[in-house]
Amino acid sequence: MKKRIFKFWIAFVSVFVLAWVLNFVWEVMHGPFLYNCCVVMSPERYVVWMAKVAVEDGLLILGVYLFTALAMRSLFWIEKIERKSVLIFVAAALAVAVFIEYRALFLMDKWSYSEWMPTLFGIGVSPLVQLAVTGVVSVWVSKKIVY
Repeated sequence: MKKRIFKFWIAFVSVFVLAWVLNFVWEVMHGPFLYNCCVVMSPERYVVWMAKVAVEDGLLILGVYLFTALAMRSLFWIEKIERKSVLIFVAAALAVAVFIEYRALFLMDKWSYSEWMPTLFGIGVSPLVQLAVTGVVSVWVSKKIVY
C-alpha cells in the first residue's frame, strides 16, 4: 500500500508540473494575439504574469483531478484511466473554464478578447478548452511516466 500511495504522490506532482509547463506554453502562445491586455505589456512583465497564471491553471487541474477521484471513488483512478473518468475530468474542466471566463469577462471586467479570439456564447474558445486539453494531456503523460 505504501508503494501505491508513493506512486499516487509522484503522479499528482507530475500532473501539476506537466500542467504548469503546458499551460505556460499555451498562455504565452495565445495571449498576445487573442487578448487585448497582453499587447501593451513589456515582455518581462508578460512572462512573469503568464508563469503565475500557469501556476493557477496547474492548481485548477489538480482540483479537477481530485474532483474526478471523488466521482470515481478512487484516488488511484489514474492507474487505469477509463472513458467515464475522462468524461468526468473534461466536463469538470470545461465547467471551471466557463465559470472563470464568465466571471472575469462579464462580472469583473478583468480582460477582453481581441478581434481574433473565436467565441462561443461570448466566451473564448481557446480558454474554454485549455484546461480540459492540458489537463487530459498532463494526466495521460503522468500515467505513462508513473505506471
